[in-house]
Amino acid sequence: MDPGEQAAVLVVDDDEAGRTVLRLACETGGIAVVEAATGAAAIDLAATGCYAAILLDVGLPDISGIEVCRAVRAGDVVTPILMVSAHTAPGQVDRCLAAGADGHIAKPYNVGRLLARLRAYLGEGRESHVLPGIAPARVASPPAERLPGR
Repeated sequence: MDPGEQAAVLVVDDDEAGRTVLRLACETGGIAVVEAATGAAAIDLAATGCYAAILLDVGLPDISGIEVCRAVRAGDVVTPILMVSAHTAPGQVDRCLAAGADGHIAKPYNVGRLLARLRAYLGEGRESHVLPGIAPARVASPPAERLPGR
């Protein structure tokens, strides 16, 4: 990675406070963040950018995070996906992994543990996923016509 280039993580959560917590945790750890508030925005961003990892909430307002994960994987995106969810029902982790996620972390999560997992994705020996010139904390929303039911 060239100096001045920062690995970016795509943070997907419909809860602004949740995104803020994840963004601040990542930025404190030296990781740039691109934010998405909906599943549709996440699918678009995942298809058009290279990220070190994707932190993906399961409960999104338009498309479930599990469906987003499936769609991203169907687009041949190999970026590591870590599902972040308050849902801890039996089988939830299995459904996430079956959809193509690389891991699952339950809310409330330990920020240190979350950053350690991200650092593992950013570690040496992995293909570099860099977004030169992307400002941290960019938020994307899809056009209204892309949302299901409209």
